Amino acid sequence: MAVKGADDLAEIITECVESFRDAIRFGGQPLGPDGTIPRSLKQYIIDRAIWLFLTRGVAENPAIQSKSRRQAADRAETIMDKIMEGRLKVGADDPAATISHGVSAVRPGKKVQNWDKLGST
Repeated sequence: MAVKGADDLAEIITECVESFRDAIRFGGQPLGPDGTIPRSLKQYIIDRAIWLFLTRGVAENPAIQSKSRRQAADRAETIMDKIMEGRLKVGADDPAATISHGVSAVRPGKKVQNWDKLGST
């Protein structure tokens, strides 16, 4: 089994953030500062990053690659698709927020205004 570390996780988080930013851009919506995401998307990015971290280049392990983690990653993909298609609106106005803040609920058709910078302390 491959050994993974903080560098792998940081790379995956960056990939997930950029994937969601691309979806926002392709959906015709404004972006916040580089490396930021709407606070309402934070948990989806975390769910997707965890799944990728636990499944990329490693043997199948049902103890950590659980059904609930898979479902959470699938929900994140669905949200990203809705954003890209313009069916879910997100917005930018608070570039100073950090990942340590709470997560807002995403509601289809409702514009969400808070942004987080992943990896900030």
